[in-house]
Amino acid sequence: KEPRQQSSGTSFESIAKLSGTARNKALQEMLQDRLSRSLMDGGVVIVIGETGSGKSTQATIALEKLGFIVRHAVPRRALSEALSQYISELGNTKVGQEVGFGHGLAEAISKNTRHSIETHGRFVVRGLDSLNSPDQVLVIDEVHEPNELKETLVAEAIQALKDGTLHNLVLMSATPNIESLLKAFPGAQVIELPPNKHFVEFCQRDLSLRESDIIRDLAQRESGLAFCSGKSEIYGSIRSISEVSKAQLLPWHSQLPMVEQRKVFESYPSAKCIFSTNIAQTGITIADITRGYSSPYVRRATIKYGTPTLEIAPKSRSEVVQEMGRLGKSCNGVFNWYGPDLNELPDHAPAQIQNIALESIALKLLARGKRIERLEYLEPPSSQAIHLAYRALEELGLTGPQRHITKLGERVAQIPVDVNLGVMLVKAEQHLAHAPEVLRAAIDIAAIVDSEGIIQSTALAGTTKSNKGSNGHTTPKAHKKRDWNAQGNKRSGPADGTPKARLPKWQKLCGMEQDSDLLAQLRVFRAALKLTPEQCEKLDVDPVA
Repeated sequence: KEPRQQSSGTSFESIAKLSGTARNKALQEMLQDRLSRSLMDGGVVIVIGETGSGKSTQATIALEKLGFIVRHAVPRRALSEALSQYISELGNTKVGQEVGFGHGLAEAISKNTRHSIETHGRFVVRGLDSLNSPDQVLVIDEVHEPNELKETLVAEAIQALKDGTLHNLVLMSATPNIESLLKAFPGAQVIELPPNKHFVEFCQRDLSLRESDIIRDLAQRESGLAFCSGKSEIYGSIRSISEVSKAQLLPWHSQLPMVEQRKVFESYPSAKCIFSTNIAQTGITIADITRGYSSPYVRRATIKYGTPTLEIAPKSRSEVVQEMGRLGKSCNGVFNWYGPDLNELPDHAPAQIQNIALESIALKLLARGKRIERLEYLEPPSSQAIHLAYRALEELGLTGPQRHITKLGERVAQIPVDVNLGVMLVKAEQHLAHAPEVLRAAIDIAAIVDSEGIIQSTALAGTTKSNKGSNGHTTPKAHKKRDWNAQGNKRSGPADGTPKARLPKWQKLCGMEQDSDLLAQLRVFRAALKLTPEQCEKLDVDPVA
């Protein structure tokens, strides 16, 4: 499905043959020409380009050079900081001057900032009212990514364009659903960026060969990027491969501190392999990567039996293409796909707004006088999901019977956590004067939940040949449930001879706490503060978390 392209005096073929500074200069000229004509009287532009082609950097710099004040929306906090740092370095300025960042936990934006890189959630919380002048442009990056905050931001942009309160909009993606976007934004101009000149070989492999492929390539000093379904698979793979390889093995996920995330961009004397969640699908290019390893699974938010959860699900074709695009930026590469034929995969990932509890989004919108049911989503949530969200908000005391937001709701809407955690924090804050330990415990628990737990699990760390799906590919190991009695002692095994459950190593840090997993993790967390990272590892506690 080829998008419509504008004519230009700059040749796609000529830019595709260039590299480095020469490519960036030619790309700048092309982008400034096309963007100036497309946004001359306001409008919508869709910029398409493979990962590393210059969408997030060269396109936004071109907008800034055209005189626009650029408000750049990205999906993750780490990406907002990393991009602002990278673009500031290109312009020989410091972060917080001409280029800045902002998200729910920090910001570096001044009165001189003309290019701010902020998270999708920050825009949803603050709204688009400040972008109502013709010299401002809203850039929504990674528009293909399943993300309820991004999907809500796009829906708000549609409404703002109709109301005349938003003049300029640029949507950027490597693998967009172009038909859906052109239907939502009729008359939008499409600019497709030229690809990089390096070749990436696609290899379909059996999942059981993944670790041996990584070990072999590291021995040949080939640095790689392995996409994993979650933290358990990341750390399980690192533990396993570190037993036979002395190469640099690096985790990468959104809960890592920025100082740890920056390590993936550094060079090392030996080869390196980065084990990452889908955070690595987007963002700044890692120049020295020559090998890619893609698991067929990804974690998706969903609701099971009325409870929000994350489940392991097959990837979409666009996600695989996005991952493959991380290679071939500075040299040729090899991308290993450990899944079924790509034609068997769905085109795109399902919209996240259709698969999550809507309380947090609905509350953030209500805090600004907006109603979720009145927004024009590309793929709207069901009326039943909206009804359940409003009912839950009322039961929590965050809204009244007429769906007006309460003072408690206004306070919780400003806290960048789930509404249930937000209520817990605000209620705990009310006891600060006479019981400060309650708030400290609540903050610790909220942090544990937000980091997806501090206890390392190997449930998805590997695969087994006996766990084969219908397509012949191995599936993640099932999580083994532990069986304990009220005193924390192991129950006797069943009569069929099944082995008795073993006491988990981290249990030593929390006594016999069995009433609540969160209270147990709180005890583990506080006990682990006195341990070294090595001691934490031996007890299956995540030292980074």
